[in-house]
Amino acid sequence: MSVRTHFVEKWNFTNRKRIKQKPELILVEQLNRNSNEFVFKVQWDEENILKQSGIDSSIDRLLVLDVLFLGNTHRFELPEGGSTEEFVLEDCPDNAILEFRLKLVSNDEATRGILLAATSPFKLQAGPGTNDAGSSFEGFFSPDLSDSLGSRIWSVTWPAPDMPVISLNRAYFNKSKDQAYFPVHVFPEILRAVVVGLLLNNEDLNVLEEGSPADDWLKFVEQSLEYSLRGEDAELPDGNEERLELSDKIVTAFTEKKWRNGKTLLEEFV
Repeated sequence: MSVRTHFVEKWNFTNRKRIKQKPELILVEQLNRNSNEFVFKVQWDEENILKQSGIDSSIDRLLVLDVLFLGNTHRFELPEGGSTEEFVLEDCPDNAILEFRLKLVSNDEATRGILLAATSPFKLQAGPGTNDAGSSFEGFFSPDLSDSLGSRIWSVTWPAPDMPVISLNRAYFNKSKDQAYFPVHVFPEILRAVVVGLLLNNEDLNVLEEGSPADDWLKFVEQSLEYSLRGEDAELPDGNEERLELSDKIVTAFTEKKWRNGKTLLEEFV
């Protein structure tokens, strides 16, 4: 079944139906993997998915899980309601990087295949700590330590549109890296600088090279903060002013998200 994107006022980026990628709604876990086969388990709660995304439960619909790898998309149809099921993905090399998207699509005869709601692309659960700022942010946050920043704590420079380079004052870092104030002092504003740079320097984020520093930051925003910036349902306005407003919303989502020990960065500090 092909999926068509349906653009009308009700479904535009300002009021798009989005499914939050939360373990109580959808959870994908690897069971086994070899050179040709990937076996995985899916747990989902369709009632709460509909409630959270604001989709009328009376609509004739299908809940599907798309698995993306090596430029291919394999679709699994999930039984109605909610359950735990095991699936087998064949012809999948063991070195292929897998991404998943949960989608609600119309099954009505007149609108069959139209996308109603979806998660952002996400990867397998990595076990305890997946929702921890230490694993999801610091995992790719690797700043250069600098002795030439003077009184500045950090800087972000752009040798290329897809390559934000973050520098931290070495003296500040050595003194503060283990202190509770360090994440709340540094992370939000660096995130703001990187996101603003990405949104203003790149008209089309879809062309950024996979695996580049920019791609790592975008995946963090899409997967951890649930802002879709690329693909068929990207929430990306055209104007610079609107993109700056979007940057503010992304940083707010970062500061309000509960990370370590179920606390925001500020709550962890105070």
